[in-house]
Amino acid sequence: MVATNLEELDFKPAFHVFCEDARTQNLGKFIEDGLPKFKDQSKEMGGSGEQVHFVSACEEIDRTPLEYNALWLDVARSSTLKSVGTRGDDLSSEVAHLCKQCAHGFYLQADICLLPKGERTERVQVLARDFCAKREGQKVPIFLTYPRLPGLLQGQKQIVKGDANSGIYMDDSKQDVERKIKKAFCPLHDQGFGVHENPCLAYITSLVLPWAGKFTVTFSKEDGRRKEYLDAAEVEADYLSGALHPSDMKPALAAALNAILQPVRDHFASDAEAKRLHQEVKALKLK
Repeated sequence: MVATNLEELDFKPAFHVFCEDARTQNLGKFIEDGLPKFKDQSKEMGGSGEQVHFVSACEEIDRTPLEYNALWLDVARSSTLKSVGTRGDDLSSEVAHLCKQCAHGFYLQADICLLPKGERTERVQVLARDFCAKREGQKVPIFLTYPRLPGLLQGQKQIVKGDANSGIYMDDSKQDVERKIKKAFCPLHDQGFGVHENPCLAYITSLVLPWAGKFTVTFSKEDGRRKEYLDAAEVEADYLSGALHPSDMKPALAAALNAILQPVRDHFASDAEAKRLHQEVKALKLK
């Protein structure tokens, strides 16, 4: 989004400003320090610029709470349970969450909304279409989706909140990344698992290759031969043939992820204010 020079508004819910782990003893302090920390992290990762604005959802909604509440309730009244396809034991909570997620785009007057790919996002799109159909001149935002990274452990279709070993986080140390990738599920090519069931491949193809443009592997059993992979198809083909073994893939993946995260670590180690924010937010998280 930044590379396209579009003006970007990052609408950050309070519970997501710090590494997907929202458990905290002091939510007010968490929000106060967490969003600046997230801004710093994004800046060091290149996700910042004059056209990027970070907004705390809590602060923004608190400015005009009646307007926001009326909006998401209007979204709810514009559709039906059958249309949204909501199911489960707690329908009221699920419907409210979907309607609020849909209302965010209209509340911010966004032209494009970026949401994680999945059934929930499809329901939000249905709500948006139903809402606009009953309001002349109201345009439906464009919904773009991105794939969620799977959890690192076997059977985790997405990163599990509260499980530190399930994903790689912005404040992970070099040792954290190496430990997590070492424990990550990465079956041998002949064990009957497809490429989409290997979280290590997902990190390589969805994160490392788009970010770095290459994935470099040193083959330990071949006198240190190195190979640079430039596209996902090449990585997957070597994995499926057995040419790229997990024992070579994992160290290379850990090294690539650490290279991506290192600018963030350097910033929080050298900048006094950033270091203070990092320490205060980390102290607020429940053990």
